[in-house]
Amino acid sequence: MQNLNKPLLDDLAKELWTEEVLPRAKDAVVFLDNAMAEALHWHGGAPKLFEAGALAVREFCFFERGSASEPKALFLVSSPVAERTLSTLSSVVRASVFTSCCVITSCPPAAQRLARYGSAEGPGGPQAFLNAEEQLLDWMGNPTLTAEVMYVPLSVVNITSKFFVMPQFCHVFPPLQEHFNTNQGPPLLEFGALPREMQIDLKSLIGNLNSLFEVLRVREETFSLGPLSRLMGEELARLSKGHRKGAESRVSLVLVDRTLDMAGPLTSSCESLLDRLARVLPTWPGHNLDVCVDMRRLCSSPSVEEDVPSEAAVYPGCLAHEDSRLAIHHLVSTKHKECLMELNRLLVDVALKQGVRLDVSGRLTPELLKKRVLQLRRDGGDAALWLGLVQQVLGVAQAMLSPSYARLEELLSTEKVLVQNAAVSGNAACRSLVQLLRSRKTTGLRLEDILVLLTLLYSLLGDKTLGGATERRTLKAEIVAAIYQAASENELPAFLQNLASNNEKGLDENEVIQAVDQMLNTLRSLGLAKEQLKKYRAILEDGDPMQPAMYKPLLKQLLQDIFDPDAKELPHLDHHSGGLGDMLKTGFGFFKSTTKPLPKDNPTLILFIIGGVTASEVKLVADFVSSRKLSKQVIVGSTSLARPSEQLGLLFKRDLAHTSDLLERL
Repeated sequence: MQNLNKPLLDDLAKELWTEEVLPRAKDAVVFLDNAMAEALHWHGGAPKLFEAGALAVREFCFFERGSASEPKALFLVSSPVAERTLSTLSSVVRASVFTSCCVITSCPPAAQRLARYGSAEGPGGPQAFLNAEEQLLDWMGNPTLTAEVMYVPLSVVNITSKFFVMPQFCHVFPPLQEHFNTNQGPPLLEFGALPREMQIDLKSLIGNLNSLFEVLRVREETFSLGPLSRLMGEELARLSKGHRKGAESRVSLVLVDRTLDMAGPLTSSCESLLDRLARVLPTWPGHNLDVCVDMRRLCSSPSVEEDVPSEAAVYPGCLAHEDSRLAIHHLVSTKHKECLMELNRLLVDVALKQGVRLDVSGRLTPELLKKRVLQLRRDGGDAALWLGLVQQVLGVAQAMLSPSYARLEELLSTEKVLVQNAAVSGNAACRSLVQLLRSRKTTGLRLEDILVLLTLLYSLLGDKTLGGATERRTLKAEIVAAIYQAASENELPAFLQNLASNNEKGLDENEVIQAVDQMLNTLRSLGLAKEQLKKYRAILEDGDPMQPAMYKPLLKQLLQDIFDPDAKELPHLDHHSGGLGDMLKTGFGFFKSTTKPLPKDNPTLILFIIGGVTASEVKLVADFVSSRKLSKQVIVGSTSLARPSEQLGLLFKRDLAHTSDLLERL
């Protein structure tokens, strides 16, 4: 029976790595793609593979190979064993002398069949990979050698015991209304209407979630809010039939589309310190979650003075450390001042264990934290370098001392004024945005910052954000001009950089205008995203002369309704029945229960946000559970740790790429 006092997903991913991957790494050269490297990074990193007996760890890429002294290979990939992955496998295996090859993919059989044969229907389990195994043997040059291709759901990364991310799917994002079938009735998202790559990604995400519930031996009651969540909920309910009989307990899974509330990941109001670190420090190359901590002051001679966070660091530190998970919990779930105090306390305790007595005098500041880290390194020797807590605390100090950290406060002030203006008048908000675009040089705002503010307003207020046609035309013209200026200064947002890369002679005026038109169309669709909902259409509470307009997070509204003791049903949430028996129970009352299941009925509730979640939202959920003194476990999961720049890319890039393709054909 599931231990209800222990977080549901705690140690699950670690067990999968320990039981399925590490035994196969013995005497093997291990090749990993970026997503698998990131998952491993949060569960012990490459040292775990070497401890298990791996000979070498290398990137899974076309140019790698095994040496003559490496007859065994283990490949860890996140994609279907088809097309590009199959081509890379062929290159590596043909260039090597392997006698044993094992490929572990976190892409489930249904997604594998869809990618390989164009249909998800067919045999499951190992049979879905038989053809790939035969090809491996062919490339190895001897059918009597050993080749194995298998699926293991390795996509989960546990940030804390009640917060997990599946960064393999960081590019999965709910489509907007223009992708829906609206011929009859309300907008309906159909699986077949989605791009093929997105179909494969969704099949893989759904299969991974289903596998986790199967491994945990739990039966999920699935609820959804939003078109993509509804689509996934229906498929999960269908798949749950396979593990329903062997389930030992139940959980409630609530799927939520990120596009229903983009204000959460776009606001500069970061209640969690982890969000601030994620926005200030550079991201680890190829990763979605972790950040780079500049270790030069710890690794070099005292003459090295420069310790500003830098992507040029030879070997950066990071936040992911198995020996310091409590610090990550504080970074996610505690207030800023309390977090600094807890990190300082942990640092003093670790120093004492190393035989170092830190100077604890003075008011606690980022400068003082950094000073204590350097003292521990000086007096504790090289052993201090490998302490996870040292890297985590140093990262916090570097972020808080960075000019980018102060910019967050300035952006928040601008955001507050803009939201209040927009709540009063769309014309006033539009004029404010135009003024911000014109005064970027003096205010220090980047084009990306202003586009974040524009997108945030659309999520809060919908299409009334920008007032009349005249104001909209003026704003469009200013955005076009700002794109040209940003391009000349090499400061284009990432999702617009294709405008410059496509043209060696400079920006093409038609492409720029088309891109801005498409952006504004996407924002209008974003503003309409909540119109289909029965509830939660408003995430901005109107202000009055005594109180300003206030952001009402969708997740908080949802939790209030779910745990409302008087609620007998939640008609605004779609419940996805697990089969005919459940339909009979809830629809016709032939059995004992005549009411539909509710998310609060089960001991554990998982809120899964498709498209990214912030650590501040995770903290909001934890604070809600604590304030209500709930006996239930509430776990937050998502496809990524949301940052404003990446959210803009997910929202706009697909449509802008489509526009660029159309222009090339003309």
